[in-house]
Amino acid sequence: MKQLAANLPTLRKTLGFTQSELAEQIGTTRQSIAVYESGKRIPGWTVTVALLTVFIFSQKTLVLLFPLDILSNDIFDAIPTLNNYVEKNIQNRNL
Repeated sequence: MKQLAANLPTLRKTLGFTQSELAEQIGTTRQSIAVYESGKRIPGWTVTVALLTVFIFSQKTLVLLFPLDILSNDIFDAIPTLNNYVEKNIQNRNL
């Protein structure tokens, strides 16, 4: 729990998200993000998977991880489709 509390704000800030923006991306509240960052509570599986999806499949993450000449518009165009796929599978499995 301490590791999540220590890393979540760093990841969020690195990607340029406010707590409110991150909360909107994953379908929760700013207050919940603040509680996770404080270490008072850990997120459930649904929120955890949503956080991973945002951090892994964010355009900002791809730009940070890969040189711009490797990335094409096709990758960026596929991100919403991939996010929708992940979201539907999460809902179907009731995680």
